[in-house]
Amino acid sequence: MQRSEIFQKVESLIGEQTILKPWESKIADEIFEATEESREKLYRFVPWKNETVQDVKDFITRSIKQRREGTSLDLSIHERSRQRFVGGIAVRKFDPFTPLCEVGYWIRSSMHGRGYATDALLTLLQFCRDKLELVRVDARAAVENIASQRVLIKCGFREDGFKEKAMLCHGVWQDMKLFGKILT
Repeated sequence: MQRSEIFQKVESLIGEQTILKPWESKIADEIFEATEESREKLYRFVPWKNETVQDVKDFITRSIKQRREGTSLDLSIHERSRQRFVGGIAVRKFDPFTPLCEVGYWIRSSMHGRGYATDALLTLLQFCRDKLELVRVDARAAVENIASQRVLIKCGFREDGFKEKAMLCHGVWQDMKLFGKILT
């Protein structure tokens, strides 16, 4: 089965604490609110910006297109108990010749430290292994983003290296630690 077909069949991925769902325009306001709340911390570590609700809707439109094409699967993270929007997680940068990809995630500031990122990542990794039959997943975290590094390590990632000036985030170059996890 093609990756695009697999992505189209995803309605939700259920973890112990979280539910991961494909992005939908109907939650654009919630996403914008979470971005606004988290902007100070979030923009230090991500290159994208959602300055308006329309920016969020445009992102969702691109996400839906990439899902249909099988190039990326962007998912919203929700609390399993209350269905509240928590953040986002994605699997992308699929290698055309080797069964590997890259993951990334973010959690709204008011929800930090509750295990949502770890639960969402473990849930997505299971999907990557079982449905996409990937052997390796890569990730990166800014050197200063200790919380994200902790999540990766809790999920079994191993630090693989360092990349200087690896990402430009709102005018500031970020050095990145590189991580990898074997799924077999």
